[in-house]
Amino acid sequence: MRIACLALAIIGALGAAVCTLCYGAVAAGGADVGDTGAAAGGTLMFAMSGLQFILGLAGGIMVMSKTGKGEKGTIGAVLLVLCFILSIVTFNWLSVIFFLLAAIFGFIAKPVVADTGAAAAAPMQEPPTT
Repeated sequence: MRIACLALAIIGALGAAVCTLCYGAVAAGGADVGDTGAAAGGTLMFAMSGLQFILGLAGGIMVMSKTGKGEKGTIGAVLLVLCFILSIVTFNWLSVIFFLLAAIFGFIAKPVVADTGAAAAAPMQEPPTT
């Protein structure tokens, strides 16, 4: 589950990066024409999509690293829920499902338990001889 969470977070973040570039172009186009409303709205959406990109990558990496150390990845999953909410606010329908699934997988991912070596310390049995 932790690898699936990371993969879905990366795919969602790529969708957020595409939207970030698009909103940046809208802001620049509005500023060139002199339309301050389009420039301000494009800048706001640019900032929210950029935040979504950064939080999505950070959340996926946090879930992956925390569960790999034997801890719960709850903080990373909460960041992915924030990305899910931001993707709804910014109308980024491409990333909505990816961030939703990544957040769900982040919450249900089980921490990896390190092998304590108990199995390695047990004496090996000799095969029976006939």
